[in-house]
Amino acid sequence: MLLRCFRDSTEHDCLRMEVGMKLTMLAKDADSGNGGCPSVYVREDGMAVVQAPEVDAETFSNLQNALPGEKAVYIDPDVIVRAAEKIKHCRY
Repeated sequence: MLLRCFRDSTEHDCLRMEVGMKLTMLAKDADSGNGGCPSVYVREDGMAVVQAPEVDAETFSNLQNALPGEKAVYIDPDVIVRAAEKIKHCRY
């Protein structure tokens, strides 16, 4: 387990991250090409991982409760739905 803290942060602002977890792709945007995104993966421990372009600063500023080190991404809802169906049916 890796504990990552950000500059000027309290212990509350630290993230616990597993290192070296295997990822399985669940769904990706069909229009993104071979290596493109957005995509949704699941880690060995069941945590979802999203690969997508970051939102712009104005969009990010409208997020509620964003913590240091967090990022937000754009993803087509259809990709989320397809990934959720696979998670729901344990097909990863």
